[in-house]
Amino acid sequence: MSWVSATSAGGSEARRRQQSWARIGLRPGAIDAWHDLDEATRTAWTGYITQAHANLRAVSRTGRREVQGWHASALEMGNFGANYRLRASVALGGLGALEPSEAMYFVRFHDDAMPQLDGRKRYLLRLPPGGIPTESFWSLSIYEPTAGRQRFFTANAINRYSAGSRTAGLMHNADDSLDIALQHDEPTDAMLSANWLPTPASGAFQISLRAYLPTAAVSEGSAVMPKIVRT
Repeated sequence: MSWVSATSAGGSEARRRQQSWARIGLRPGAIDAWHDLDEATRTAWTGYITQAHANLRAVSRTGRREVQGWHASALEMGNFGANYRLRASVALGGLGALEPSEAMYFVRFHDDAMPQLDGRKRYLLRLPPGGIPTESFWSLSIYEPTAGRQRFFTANAINRYSAGSRTAGLMHNADDSLDIALQHDEPTDAMLSANWLPTPASGAFQISLRAYLPTAAVSEGSAVMPKIVRT
């Protein structure tokens, strides 16, 4: 196991915590720390790690804001300070994250009527005219959970894993709104086929929205967010 200290935490408190964690194998740059631990400590880690992961997944939900049905990332995201639990939960789920001034992360697990998103069903995700207001770009990605509760892109025939403001060939409606088809099979409608973001064949999935260099409206939650309806 390895652990890289947070420079933002700084000071004697961070050093004290670092020293206290060293006895259980968490040391900066110690990529082989596991093999250096005594048998009792390794047994303790093995017995507790499943519960530790569950605790961290629960932590990942703290600090979130609900914005028009979407869950927005915590304001401390990417700039954790001494919030080591949130830092660890992000490392468990996605390795790292940018702070809110650089990127806002939103996730949906349900459609607008609240049933859980399911690959056996078809949905329409509608973005407002102009899309998501950012100073850079935005993107949508679909993830499906594994048995180990990790999240990965959904394998699909057209090798499309995201759609967003930089995706070529998307077709907008007359009012400049954008309909993204969320379904496993290719839509028969030509416009929706161009705007197709494939979902798993079955089972739960989630959709993530990333807004890079978000405007104040996105950061504050006042921007119009995409709707997701079952078709």
